[in-house]
Amino acid sequence: MARFRYRLQAVLDQKKEVRERAQEELTRSLRAQQEAEEILAQLRNKEQELRDKKAELRTEMVTVQASAQELRRRRDYIQRVGEELDAAGAEVFGQRILVDECVENVDRARLILADAIREAEALEKHREKQETEFYAEIERKEALELDEAATQSYLRRRGDAN
Repeated sequence: MARFRYRLQAVLDQKKEVRERAQEELTRSLRAQQEAEEILAQLRNKEQELRDKKAELRTEMVTVQASAQELRRRRDYIQRVGEELDAAGAEVFGQRILVDECVENVDRARLILADAIREAEALEKHREKQETEFYAEIERKEALELDEAATQSYLRRRGDAN
């Protein structure tokens, strides 16, 4: 019996490879997004801690009785904490931009993967249809051959009987 040979098998194999690479790229993009979001959460926590610390120091400065020199030292310390808070805010802003870029990369990777899946599935369906038609044609030919053999056998027996 003849074996089915799909004439577009090389193209199908290439589409499957593209699909696999697109899946790997999506996985990498999702991992990068997750890492960026974790860093963003850490930076936000750090920023909140500095904000809380600054508020606590301001409250202490108002309620504590201290010398002028101690008040200046506390004011300078609050100012340094404020500068650290500003720097932490800038880090959060920069990381937020990075997270947004990661989200865009994930969206782009999803679209590419969806296209690759669609293309590979279309060729796979085409292959299945071609294979089904191929084997149906073989079965049809075999049925014709059997019918022809039965007809010949019948005609021979009929001819022998006359």
